[in-house]
Amino acid sequence: MTVTNAEDFLAGLVQIRDAAQQRAFISNAASLPSQAFVESISTKIRELLPRDPELAQVLAETNLYIASLLDQPLAWAYANRSLAQVLYTMRRSAEADAYFEKAADLFERAGLRGEVGRTLVGQMDNLMYLSRYSEALDLAERARAALEEAQDVSYLSTLEIALGNVYYRLNRYPESLSHYDRAQQLLENTDNTLAHASLASIGLNRAYVLTEMNRFDEAVQSFEITKKHCERHGLALWAAIADRGISQMHFRRGNYSTALRILEQVRRRHEQLDDARRVGLCDMDRAEIYLELNLFADAADIAARAYDIFQRLGNRYETAKCLTYQGIAYFKTSKDEDAEKALLAAREIFVNEGNDLWVAVVDLWRAQLLTRQ
Repeated sequence: MTVTNAEDFLAGLVQIRDAAQQRAFISNAASLPSQAFVESISTKIRELLPRDPELAQVLAETNLYIASLLDQPLAWAYANRSLAQVLYTMRRSAEADAYFEKAADLFERAGLRGEVGRTLVGQMDNLMYLSRYSEALDLAERARAALEEAQDVSYLSTLEIALGNVYYRLNRYPESLSHYDRAQQLLENTDNTLAHASLASIGLNRAYVLTEMNRFDEAVQSFEITKKHCERHGLALWAAIADRGISQMHFRRGNYSTALRILEQVRRRHEQLDDARRVGLCDMDRAEIYLELNLFADAADIAARAYDIFQRLGNRYETAKCLTYQGIAYFKTSKDEDAEKALLAAREIFVNEGNDLWVAVVDLWRAQLLTRQ
């Protein structure tokens, strides 16, 4: 299969949105697809994410089929990582982990140190969504060594972002901010699509950390600068995420109606993109606002809806926050038994995560509940 033929073949393949039909298309080819073709499909899958996860998943299954025909470690490595990336994007993190691990081992056996590092960074981010923070941190130095050996500055910045994300979830905000700043420094004077997306991620994450550190003016500035950056570079999804951050700033300043209006708009955009996790995040924010507005029944209903999403996706941190909001809403409406059940379930998750801050929040509400009883 020549380069031109391979390009035409891939163009034909992506017109088919069914895995069985794609396999039939491959079976009718004049020659067996090559290792290079597996890599081309892997690249195409990354281009499709997160815009078209359904087609990306079909292509990932086809890539595994081609790898089975070639039965070479490197083909299996790329195919496994592609499926892991699809599952991660769809927030099916529990399923994705095994594919990341297998891909990293196969790349290691092939001696492709750069690919090892890139795969480990993806696995770190995926483990974070499973609340397996210590495992994610354990992978960091192995990933750093591989990326430094490959002199991959771009992915070293991605590693710093991943570390910043983990420390943020652990409420270690100064360390989180330090990693985001380091990532930003690594991307200075870099002008390409990947760098634009990475800088958007850094800007948003810095804003979230600054918010938690009560540095609100700096947080608002970071959100607004990031939104303009996203709009300038055509990053619509990231711009919507920045809007959600701006809504949180309005909420913290007591502008509840403005915050809810922005969240409704952002939620619709995420629904159109079939992004269940971010729809859930919008609902989680809305539940918190409804608690402040004393609309406790609405808060409980919306928190329950978000809980169902995060429970399905295996996102334990968000699941526990939703349970906490449900517990508070039940407490406020004198549904003490339901409140105790929700708060205890949330507390168990936060304890297992080592999240002392949220354990304290839950214990405060449980103390009020016990006092009333």
